[in-house]
Formats: sequence, structure tokens, C-alpha cells
Amino acid sequence: MSDGVKLIDLMLPFEKRLVPLREISRQISGVAVHISEDETLYKQWKSKYQGTFKTLFDEFGADYFKANATAEKDLPTDAANNGFQDRFTDALFAVDAYIAGVLSDFADQDKLDEIYFEWESRLVRGLDGIYISSYKEDGLDKKVLASQMEPLAARKVMPCFDEPSFKATFSMEITAENTYPLVLWNMPEMSNTAVDDTWNKFVFQKSVKMSTYLLAFVVADFKCTEPIIESTKGVKVRTCGRKGPVDAGADLYSAKITAKIIDEYETFYGTDFPLPKIDSVAVPDFSAGAMENWGLILYRETALLWDPKKDTYNNKARVNTVVAHELAHQWFGNLVTMKWWNDLWLNEGFASYVEWIGTVKSEPQWNYLDFQTFSDKSRAFAIDSYMSSRPASIEVSKPDDITAQFDSISYSKGSALLVQAKMFMDGTESTTENFENAIRSYVKQYEYGNAEQTDLYEQLDKIYGAKKDTSETRVDIVEVIVRPGGQVEDYLMNTWTLQMNFPVLEVRRYDDNHIAISQRRFLISGSDVSGDKESPYGYQWYVPIEYMTGADIEFAWLKPHDTVLIEFDFSDLDSFIRLNMNSAGYYIVNYSFDLNERLTKHISDEENYKALKIPEVQGLLYDTFLRLY
Repeated sequence: MSDGVKLIDLMLPFEKRLVPLREISRQISGVAVHISEDETLYKQWKSKYQGTFKTLFDEFGADYFKANATAEKDLPTDAANNGFQDRFTDALFAVDAYIAGVLSDFADQDKLDEIYFEWESRLVRGLDGIYISSYKEDGLDKKVLASQMEPLAARKVMPCFDEPSFKATFSMEITAENTYPLVLWNMPEMSNTAVDDTWNKFVFQKSVKMSTYLLAFVVADFKCTEPIIESTKGVKVRTCGRKGPVDAGADLYSAKITAKIIDEYETFYGTDFPLPKIDSVAVPDFSAGAMENWGLILYRETALLWDPKKDTYNNKARVNTVVAHELAHQWFGNLVTMKWWNDLWLNEGFASYVEWIGTVKSEPQWNYLDFQTFSDKSRAFAIDSYMSSRPASIEVSKPDDITAQFDSISYSKGSALLVQAKMFMDGTESTTENFENAIRSYVKQYEYGNAEQTDLYEQLDKIYGAKKDTSETRVDIVEVIVRPGGQVEDYLMNTWTLQMNFPVLEVRRYDDNHIAISQRRFLISGSDVSGDKESPYGYQWYVPIEYMTGADIEFAWLKPHDTVLIEFDFSDLDSFIRLNMNSAGYYIVNYSFDLNERLTKHISDEENYKALKIPEVQGLLYDTFLRLY
């Protein structure tokens, strides 16, 4: 490598999101990654792209590409060693003047059959892209080659169209020194041959169609679970890590629950796991808790390894929920992927919702569902009660917009909103699976492709539209919503995802025979909204309400700028009303003084108190806390 490397950026321009590159199919093949014990660590790529590229020129025009794709840049060695930088410009990224020439000459062609180029760079120390981790074993310094692509680091590793919607199949071969016996990729190994006395070449099966941010690599002197564990339908499962913890059996728990949870998720999603194996690897240095790379999930050691001889049950619970979360992504996120990063909340929120299903399957005696609703909702409320919060779905136009979304709004609020959707689709006491059937239909329709949040809403609407909703306030998921300035057809779920915060339901006496339920925006600061952010829905929501005034649970929708009236006999001193069954609604409830007294009297009875579910007790206490905060 010379002192300066000529590069042209190969990436879709971030600021020009309208590039309709939807017909392209491509394959990266003949890839080699070399790792050695000395300072000659490097990676070398041979990449091939096939497909129709004309839409790029339809969008920007030939003159744009002739002006931008031929401008070579001399980069200093240190920048070149970092591979593809986090640079977002108006140029289409490519490597070498050869590619620039191909693109600039392509304006008059209908089809580009193939782009082929080679590129190499030194491996670097860091925690994204392909990086070197290190640890000590028996007094010796050991190295690990690991990876972290999400959200934007695949472009540091190789020239690629590094956006979630540009899925491709990938072929991979990795060459490593024979002192590194464990070489892993997303797909199973096909062959392992000696190149010479020092180097071995590993060739892997061609991948399914997938997004670049899910690619993963491991080259290490690790051990794995032996013998390999299999799920009911034959998915091969193992946990890998440093020799010491694996020899002590710290790999066994995560490997065993992985197989159990795969079985459960295949039923929940209605689709078999599409890959032949899942390797879970504990990496000494890892930036996230875990990363759901398809077929090769990487974890922090504390999130994957559990030694029953010295680790606590809190550690065990942590391992269980993280494993369940990452496995949930294998379908919702990997098989069906968001089109763009503004829907990250759905990706992470859904995995947070489904992880509890996996945990209940693998450890039923823990009764984790008793804590799911309150756990997610309280974490979300801790952020979403302030004007500094954000909507679950935000516009993404620069890299910082992506990383800012990895927070409790995406994970915990996203999960809580899905709990609420399950409630209005089925009811908290029902055994029906309207919500699950909508998810199964969604996964089947968009498998190996991409979808937006509105695509999920359409599947919910198909199922919910066929459901008999007898409430007088019935709504449809696609509803005519009154926005400032007029009416517009919209999705009721958008009132929850496109504006921040949440409502407090005011429950008051309306007359001698009715209770009135209305809504207002809840903020810790109360009515102080100076410097507030505008909302397309005026901080009003479509609120699904389950409530009790007797033995039965009833249901109503509270629409924006509306009031729900409920029949109530105030002459009966034992009458009461309680809202938000199982604390499934993403809101808090404020009862008037007289109604709060009636509810307090009701639940003061021992039998009535015992009838409350754990999330309902938690919800009543937390609602009071937030109102008094």
C-alpha cells in the first residue's frame, strides 16, 4: 500500500434519500480476510455487483455522475487504513478510478452487467467494522478478529450499498493463520483447506438475501459447545468463547435455551428459522450488549456466558433475556427488515416485546410476563414524560440520527406500544391470536425483503377489520383523523409513533348516571410547554381503554378531542371503576377524588386485592407516583 490511496466513495448519498435503487441485485464474492500474529494484519476484498443501475441516473442525470463520480480523492494513509469512512456526500461511492470510469460512461446504457474491483486495508483496533480484540490467556496475549456492522460500519469493511433495503446474497472465504482454528461467518463452513504450512482457507455457503449491517466475522482461538445442540427442526446451535469459561461449562446455558427459544419463535412467527445454524460468540471487547447478525450473533461475555458455580441468578436472567432478544431479531429485523432507519423503533421494540415470550418458554417458573408490561412502560415513561423526549419514528437524514435512536424510546416504548396493540386486537383476557396472526401474515408477505411500519399496520388492519368490535366508539386502524387544518385518512397507530409523550386519562363524574373519560398530554413539567415541539396530531391520541365497573372487562376507544361516557350508578356506594387492565395501555390514569376513594375502598378488600394482577398493582402505584412527581 502506498502513502496515499485513491478512493471514490461508494455509497448512496445520505442527504438524497430518493434514489430508487430497488431493482438491483448484487453479490459480493471471492472475499479474503487475513489475520496474522505480526503487524501485517490486513483485509482484502474482491467484489462483484450485478444488476440494473439505470435508476440512479434517472434520479440525478448523467451530468451529475460525470461531475461527481470522476473526482478522485487522495487520502492520507491513516484514513485509508480505516477503509470506508463515515462520510456523507452527494457523490455515489466507488473504489478506484476504474469504477469511476464505468459509472461515468454508463449514462447511455440500460444495464450494467457487472462491476468488479479489488480493495485492501489494514485491520484496525476499534469496536466497529472488522476490528481486533485482545485478551490474556495463560499469561499470553491473544487476538480475536470480530465485527460490528450496525448501523453504518459495513462500508468501512468493503465497498457496498450500505443501507437496510439494499439486500444481497453474499459469498465468503476467509484465509487465516492456522493458530486460529475457529473461523466463523453468517453461514456454515463448506470447506477448510491448507494453503501452506501457515495459512488455512475457509469457504462458506452462499448467504440468503440479507442486509449488509447483519454481516459478521469471527477469527479466534476459541472453543465452542460440544456436542452441537440442535433445535427440534435441526438448526445447529452452539456457544463459543474463550477456552477458560467454555471449559468451565459457561457456554451450556445459553446454547440450551437458544434451541428452546428457536422452537418457540418458529411457532410464534409461523415461519421456520431460515438458516441451518446459529453460532453465538462471546467477544472480550464488544460495544453493544449483543448484535443479532444473522446466524452469527455476537455478545459481550457477560450477556452470553453463565457459570452456575460462581455467577448469580441475576446474571442468568440477563443472559436469558439478551439471548431471547437477539433471537427475536432473526425473524423481525433479519428476515423482514426495515426499509430505512426511521423504523428502528419497530425493529428493536418488537424484539423487546418478543424476548419475553422466549424467556417464558425457556424459564416458565420465573413468571416473567408478570413484569414485562410494567418494566417496559416504566422505562419508557422515564424518558417520555419530558419535552426532551422524541417520537418513536423520526426522520433520519444523517448518521447521528440513527445512533440517537438506540434508546428506551425505541426499545421500551416500542415494546409497550405492541403490548397495547395486542390488547386492542385481542383483549387482555382473551386466548385469541388476532395480533399474532397479523404478525405471521406480515412476516410471510415481506420475508427476505423490507417493510415500513405502515406495512405492519396494514396487516393489523386486515385482521382487526374482520374482528367484531361491539364498542360504541369503534374505530379502524386506518381512520379519518382530524388534524389541525382538516381531516385526513391516517393510521391510528401514527398518533403513538409520530408524536412524543403519552396521554393521561382524566376520569370524572359527568352526571348522576355517567362517568366521563377525556385525555390530555402528560408532562412532568405540567402545563409548562415553552419551547415545545410541534405535533402533527396536536398531542391527542387514539386511546384503547379496557375498564371494569363490575365483574366483566369492557372496551372503548377514546378518540382525539373527544370524551367517552360510561354508564355508572353513583347511588351504589360499592360501585367503582378501574381502567387499564393488566396495565397494557400506554398511558396513565387520573381518577377524580371521589372515584379514587371508591376504587381504594374496592381494592382494600382482601379478595378484590388478590384479584389484581401484578402489572395492575404496579400500574396503580406508578400512576400515582407520576401524578405526584
